[in-house]
Amino acid sequence: MKYSLEKGVNGMIWMSIITFFNFFIQLIITYFLARLLTPTDYGEMALITVLISFIAYYK
Repeated sequence: MKYSLEKGVNGMIWMSIITFFNFFIQLIITYFLARLLTPTDYGEMALITVLISFIAYYK
């Protein structure tokens, strides 16, 4: 029982680290895209990203 509790806590810690790392990378990518693209291009990219996310969610 103790082993599985430790394993679960260890898994939660790793998932938290991975989630934070993923958020941080996305934040950096968004910052650079916002600096490189025009407002219209950035808006189109955001719209396409939302559409792809919805399609992937309901697929």
